[in-house]
Amino acid sequence: MVGGGIGLATHEPGRPAVSDVGAIPQAHVQSLDGMGSSGRQPAHRVATTRSAPAQITPSPPVRVRIPRLHIDAEVRPVSTQDGGALAVPDNPRVTGWWSGGARPGSPAGSVVIDGHVDSATRGLGAFFRLSEVKPGDRVIVSSRAGKPKIYVAVARRSYPKSALPAAQIFSQAVKPRLVLVTCGGEFNRRTRNYLDNIVVYAVPR
Repeated sequence: MVGGGIGLATHEPGRPAVSDVGAIPQAHVQSLDGMGSSGRQPAHRVATTRSAPAQITPSPPVRVRIPRLHIDAEVRPVSTQDGGALAVPDNPRVTGWWSGGARPGSPAGSVVIDGHVDSATRGLGAFFRLSEVKPGDRVIVSSRAGKPKIYVAVARRSYPKSALPAAQIFSQAVKPRLVLVTCGGEFNRRTRNYLDNIVVYAVPR
């Protein structure tokens, strides 16, 4: 998904450019160990980032909702593929939670959920409207146990896939946050992939 293109194929080629909005609070960007978490590295290095502390055992997420945009999707665990790119469920209406990262309710780390934007054969994806998220939007993540975790979107970014800041997105050395990722930008008809990733950052309410 990240770095490899989540869109299965084009449903709406040539989507308009997405402007960056909002700001990520420094407490959710600065590394907890003082090493920093904003350095850029290729997406295929995702598998080398640190996982959430082993003693943290909140439940995995099973559903993600953004009420204002009528986004409501199942969440399934995914892992990194050969080369380190993050997988995404084949069903475009289902999203994927990076099982190597934090879980909702963990005291630190990034809960990363990715999803398709669309599919030529199956229509719109779960995150088709992710590019419309605005700061202040509520994001509700339900888990297998306990109350749903509510996050508030603070920023939306568009990154070229060739320059995706994977170290920042997948960092587990930050205060708790939610990161949602999909494809966006122009569609390359030759490779049948979108050129950008849309990333939404949210923090616990």
